[in-house]
Amino acid sequence: MPEASQDPDFNLNDRTDQSNGGSIDHLLPTGMTDPRPNFEALQQRIAALSPERRALLAQRLQQQGLSPVAAVSPLVPQPRPPIVPLSPAQQNLWVLHQLAPESSAYHIGLSWQLTGALDIKALEHSLSAIVQRHESLRTQFVAPSGQPYQQILSHGLAAPLSVTNLSLLPKAAIAAEVKRLTEQCVKQPFDLSRDPLLRSRLLRLDETTAILLLVLHHLVADGWSRGVLMRELATLYRDFTNSAIPSLPPLPIQYADYTLWQQRWLQSEACHTQVNYWRRQLSGLPALELPTDRPRPAVPNFTSRTCTDTLSSDCVTALKTLSQQSGTTLFMTLLAAFKLLLHRYTAQADIGVGVPVANRNHPEVEPLIGFFVNTLVLRTRFTSRMTFRELLRQVRQVTADAFQHGEVPFAQVVEALQPDRDLSQNPLFQVMFQLQSGYQRQNAANLDLNLPGLDVQQTWLDPGQTKFDLTWHGIEREDGLLLAVEYRVDLFDEARIQRMLGHFQTLLAGILAYPDRPLAEVPLLGPAERHQLLVTWNQTSVSQPPQCFHQRFEQQVTQTPDAIAVTDPNQQLTYRQLNRHANQLAHILKAQGIRPETLVGIHLSRSVELMVALLGVLKAGGNLCAHRSQSACRTGALAADRCSSGAGGDVTGRDVSRNRGRCPSNGRFEPRSRSHCSSP
Repeated sequence: MPEASQDPDFNLNDRTDQSNGGSIDHLLPTGMTDPRPNFEALQQRIAALSPERRALLAQRLQQQGLSPVAAVSPLVPQPRPPIVPLSPAQQNLWVLHQLAPESSAYHIGLSWQLTGALDIKALEHSLSAIVQRHESLRTQFVAPSGQPYQQILSHGLAAPLSVTNLSLLPKAAIAAEVKRLTEQCVKQPFDLSRDPLLRSRLLRLDETTAILLLVLHHLVADGWSRGVLMRELATLYRDFTNSAIPSLPPLPIQYADYTLWQQRWLQSEACHTQVNYWRRQLSGLPALELPTDRPRPAVPNFTSRTCTDTLSSDCVTALKTLSQQSGTTLFMTLLAAFKLLLHRYTAQADIGVGVPVANRNHPEVEPLIGFFVNTLVLRTRFTSRMTFRELLRQVRQVTADAFQHGEVPFAQVVEALQPDRDLSQNPLFQVMFQLQSGYQRQNAANLDLNLPGLDVQQTWLDPGQTKFDLTWHGIEREDGLLLAVEYRVDLFDEARIQRMLGHFQTLLAGILAYPDRPLAEVPLLGPAERHQLLVTWNQTSVSQPPQCFHQRFEQQVTQTPDAIAVTDPNQQLTYRQLNRHANQLAHILKAQGIRPETLVGIHLSRSVELMVALLGVLKAGGNLCAHRSQSACRTGALAADRCSSGAGGDVTGRDVSRNRGRCPSNGRFEPRSRSHCSSP
């Protein structure tokens, strides 16, 4: 069963990981029936690869003396103008920070427990060297005239390693203090115009155990950057502990060089072509209307929690087999299944989901710490008799096309489409999907970094806030595939997310068993839920105590006195008000001679007054015998029956209206004797 837990191999900061769209077992998806694919098909297959796999493919082609399929001109250092602008992604994030400067949703945190002989000076020198190596970590974002720009300092921005000694505390208090200081470090806001955007803190637990906390702002880093930081810190620590000269090669460019190059590229014909693709592809995309446990607040706080579940290794193997048979990747197959889940939950036939991509298509930017990640919106249209294989083919095509047009910053796509903006949700998509393909070292609980004299254990730091309604993570591991769903607590309860995870497992089992069935026939509910719906909730033989309707109604009045009980186009009454008016009418009827079994005619249309009259007659002990909406024949027959019984009366709208004001002692109820009755 899915559970709310924090898996040590899962890091929410890797929501910007680079591996979406890549094949796991092969560089290229397999399963194409034509042994001589045309060039366009080959381009699509290459476009579906992750950037790092495209780079690996280019490297292997070069080793064999072949030209890379999609060569790009190298990036080189750019002439620096007096003012370096922000990249479009940074600009968008800077604006979001101005709207919510206290939010930690864009903080990237790392926590390493270091066991052994730690050289604190070497650690401090390593962090300083990384800051000096990467201009992005020496950048401030200033806006003296309202327009932000990058202010890159030559030195001096490196934050000193703050060391806190907890070894003097009682052992029982250390864990609580570690938790408090960790949350403080992760959630403390950054002043973008003054603070170093890499925050470091060391907690000494005893002589041989310490916890290193590192927090970066998303403006200067992404999920790929986290891996760069991890590798460089390990290399530099080894160098400094051995008194060696730092062995890292010089960086080919800096983030500001990429920003300046991108500013020119945004004016190019290639960029305009990509923008036009997205304008056509996403025009008219409706918002996803997932069922929620609470109404969407006008001003969200984006506080988040996470639920996790695991797909077995057998399930993952079967999904890979289906992917190979279909000429797709595991990412595409899981994305198609996830979109089917959303389709079944919403009954919407047009669904868009956000997908993060590393956007490091140039080898020069691969060793940089910086904010390169981009978001693509993948749109899927469902038809009534579509099978999963047909859905998978559509997802494959859309994904390949999107990757071919994936360099346009998401902010530019939003600007081109001009969707209706709403502060309560993200534009164009509300749900994100990500797959971290292959077991990545940076996600391991025990990191083998070859640090002299140290064992490193990693845990992830949850900033406690999210950017989207749902973020659906898949992380491939040695024992299967971890599913982790990050969700907004102001919209969803944990129980709903757990059910979604269970439904996803059931869908996958149905897809693997019947990939050619219509999507509507793929099972969604597990055996327990099916039994609950079809059997448990359909028990009609449950005995009820002998009670009249008005007695059951009075029980409901006790339970929910202020809930709305009845409404019509003109008015509404709560249970308490309806009960009071019915009691008043019942007293009047009894005073006018109504006794048990007395037939009483009701001459009212469907309205609040009708409900008052019905309950009042029942409370007085009378029998209901007519209604204005009944046919003349039926009303006449009831009138004859009432005459034969020897007594009766009529209640009209004026009776109830007068009753509901101040009940007069002479409320209008007209008793009828036999002499007053006539045949129909």
